[in-house]
Amino acid sequence: MRKGLLLKNIFLLALIVLLFTSCNDEEAQSSVTLADVAKTTETNTSKNHTYLLSDFQNRDLNIRVEDKKLFVQEVKTSLVLINLFASWCIPCKGQLPYLKELQKIHKDDLSIIGLLVNDSTKREDIDTLLKRYHINYSVSQTKANDKLLKYLTTILELPQNYTIPLSILYKDGKLFRYYEGAIPMEMLEIEIKNAQKIL
Repeated sequence: MRKGLLLKNIFLLALIVLLFTSCNDEEAQSSVTLADVAKTTETNTSKNHTYLLSDFQNRDLNIRVEDKKLFVQEVKTSLVLINLFASWCIPCKGQLPYLKELQKIHKDDLSIIGLLVNDSTKREDIDTLLKRYHINYSVSQTKANDKLLKYLTTILELPQNYTIPLSILYKDGKLFRYYEGAIPMEMLEIEIKNAQKIL
């Protein structure tokens, strides 16, 4: 009986460690504010861009970038959380239930958009994964994801081997904060509430 309890505790500890790590061992989880982001070259970030994505419910997501501000035509909420993830990334999958819960709690103020990156998993398998977790927000797996991803990593000055999951929170089109690696729901909840307070 003690052996079973010990094994159960070891398993839970291992699971917790996996959830709070990331899919890139080189970097630890980090939080960066807009003030921490240095100025990037004008040629890469000052242009206006449009990205047409499609989610797994075949809904269009027209994302427009104007002077470093990001707008989603179909989204009417003031907060947009873009989550870059992959189906093969264990911390990414561990974060899916938290994001689903945040979308449910803040449905009037927050729109979550999941972008699959570096993921060649078949669309049917991704669809099965999303249904298993009862995902209630948009998730895109289109070629346009790569173009948007390139823009986002440039504007955030991330290295080529950035850490996923990567969560980027926008308030009224402006970058509010971003996180590399899985983060607890409580921390995201605090950030969302902080963003809501800003007029």
